[in-house]
Amino acid sequence: MNFEATKERTLQKDEIAKGRAKELLKDYPLCEFCLGSLLSTLSRGSPWILGRKILESFSEEEGIVGKNSSKGLRGECWICKGLVKSVLPELISKALSSLSELEFESFKTGTIIPADLIEREDELRGKYGIWTAESLKVVINRYVDGAIAEKTGHQVKPEKPDVLVSFDLVHKDVTVIPSPVFVFGRYKKLKRGIYQARWVPGAEGTIASYIGEIMKEAFKAEDYKLHAAGREDFDVRMLGSGRPFVMELIRPKKRKVNLADLEKEVNSKLSGIIEVSDLRMTSKRVVVLLKESSRIMRKVYRAKVVVEGKISPEQLLKLEEELSNAIIRQRTPIRVLHRRADIIRERRVYKVLTRPLSNNSFEITIECEGGLYIKELIDGDGGRTRPSVSEILGEKAFCSELDVIDIIIPEELMKEVGVHG
Repeated sequence: MNFEATKERTLQKDEIAKGRAKELLKDYPLCEFCLGSLLSTLSRGSPWILGRKILESFSEEEGIVGKNSSKGLRGECWICKGLVKSVLPELISKALSSLSELEFESFKTGTIIPADLIEREDELRGKYGIWTAESLKVVINRYVDGAIAEKTGHQVKPEKPDVLVSFDLVHKDVTVIPSPVFVFGRYKKLKRGIYQARWVPGAEGTIASYIGEIMKEAFKAEDYKLHAAGREDFDVRMLGSGRPFVMELIRPKKRKVNLADLEKEVNSKLSGIIEVSDLRMTSKRVVVLLKESSRIMRKVYRAKVVVEGKISPEQLLKLEEELSNAIIRQRTPIRVLHRRADIIRERRVYKVLTRPLSNNSFEITIECEGGLYIKELIDGDGGRTRPSVSEILGEKAFCSELDVIDIIIPEELMKEVGVHG
């Protein structure tokens, strides 16, 4: 289509828009936003600009169209009752004030508008057969998107924005919600006697709170949540390369933090207690992968086992042979029945190595599937776990010390976060 033809078509659309606007304005005063939304299919530009342009062109006319156009320019409107022009500038100003305190590069807006306003808008659409035009809600979103982008220099991003700005025209308020920041890493628990989760009653210092409080301050966040690939017991150390985790920082004011410096700060403040490594920014998808992968991650444990009777080298060799590549049928341990369903789980032990310590104690290293309860694998839990160390040795055995010495990350998760196993 050549330039002249395009120009001609534009002029035709302008005339159609004016004709339709005149029909509407004969019956109702409409502001530039509400009028523009009803005419939005007739212009490629901003509907509110089209609406204002038409209102200005008709405002000097005699009669009802001129009067209703003048009312519309003053903000009087049958659809929104003047709400949009009277409230929106103030809400945008409030949003910009809140956004000025945040570090962000992208945003998305949303609008809540009164139900009776939508009813009146639909009434006019039905009366005049206008169903293809953009809704007022969409037009308002476009308007505030442009206003915020112009003032902040940041872009609108419909998917996964740094900040969500919600304009509530019902309560005449605005809410600015920074999206969470996700930090992947690994942690080592260097001493026993520390719980992982914050929800444990009476637990003052936990893995979550020790690391989370430092990260919360670094990102100026309101709160945090630890997502980890499984958990170790209160009395178990986490050694080796550490347990993979993601720290979710909730409503952060900062989004760019030097993670190398943060890693040093955590390790300095928590020296001898907890150590973190491999810190890097990640996404919510990794939280999902972490949870899904926890079950299939291979775990390597080292335990000190004490036996009631004496043990021989032959018994330890038999233990290695019978437990390596064995399928363990494990009924939910008695000690966790209060928080776990009473079911039977099957888990594979891949490899077992032993080292004698005395005539009634030895060290055992176990590589197995995630989700296997090691203490019960050793003592048998009254027959709820079979086979067990106790059953194979023919002697009562119990775990006196336990460490996790390695967690092998699945390849898909390694690729997603860019770390080495």
